[in-house]
Amino acid sequence: MNNETKNLKYVIGFFLVLSIVASYYIGFMSAKLGLSAPFIPGTIAQNPSAAAPEPKLVEEVAPVQLTGDEVFKGDKNANMVLVTFTDFQCPFCAKFHPTLDALFEANKGSKLVFKHFPLNFHQYAKDFATMFECVAKNQGNDKAVSFAEDLFAKNLLLQGQITSADGLNIFQTFGLSEDTLNNCKNDSSITSKITNDYNDGVSLGINGTPALYIINTKTSKAVRINGALDQATLQAEFDKIK
Repeated sequence: MNNETKNLKYVIGFFLVLSIVASYYIGFMSAKLGLSAPFIPGTIAQNPSAAAPEPKLVEEVAPVQLTGDEVFKGDKNANMVLVTFTDFQCPFCAKFHPTLDALFEANKGSKLVFKHFPLNFHQYAKDFATMFECVAKNQGNDKAVSFAEDLFAKNLLLQGQITSADGLNIFQTFGLSEDTLNNCKNDSSITSKITNDYNDGVSLGINGTPALYIINTKTSKAVRINGALDQATLQAEFDKIK
């Protein structure tokens, strides 16, 4: 074996080892920081380490069945409905929220509905979901929408550094105390609502956030958007079933 061949093998071996080390480091840091990249194969709601097939970014699906007690914004009796399954600690959800809000604003007469999908590797996701529902119960639907928007607007969330205390600070700006929040944490109507939303999402095949349903209630046509896609793509799908 000549020297050139040996050197080539050493170079190939070096880069192979380097790629393995880099992949391990990226995976380790993502888990450490609690980042939840939307719909990466293997990112599972119940078990992030389990393997899973990669879903399509846009899927034709059956409409989500709503219970009528969900927090929403827009026309209560709208035919075109946006249903977002969200995690209030998910940085991708925070990044996606302005796009989703722009889609809603661009389609007057539609409705945007909030459903919970707190990923189990996000330490504060259930706390934030509880705060959201607690605001809704004590201050009304519109205040809960405002709470969500205030929470998503925090730069800390996009950086993956937000804590339960940060959420509580926002919660208290709505005139609610920590004692009120503690009561909500023990309120079965709130805890069961969050759990039921999550279980509904799992049964529908959702395995990451954000997940958005665009539904035409007149025709029962619906599509699901898996991940934080751009507004133009969302609008095109909206128009297809409008």
